[in-house]
Amino acid sequence: DDELPNDDDEKQFKTKTSRAYLFDCTHYSLAFSLLEGCVIAVLTLAPTSGSIGAISSGTLYLTFAITSLFSTYLVNIMSPKWAIVFGMFAYLLYIIAFAIGDVFDGL
Repeated sequence: DDELPNDDDEKQFKTKTSRAYLFDCTHYSLAFSLLEGCVIAVLTLAPTSGSIGAISSGTLYLTFAITSLFSTYLVNIMSPKWAIVFGMFAYLLYIIAFAIGDVFDGL
């Protein structure tokens, strides 16, 4: 038979949940802030990279425009958590592409 939790169990559950929620929000905020700072730095440096910088910035914004058309569908398929992880990973690939382009400038 289903029993309702007593007051002590409920207080312990709320404490754990609120701490976990605070940790998750803080962790997400820091991770997203660092990633966004890196992307903004790359976007700022893109014009100094010649035509490849303009092409990559255009590709980034075109990708944003296209994926925004399907974002609701993608979030429903992946779940919000994994959609955010996928988006952050895609941002990371954008930053890595600039690092590789800087190392192999002659390509």
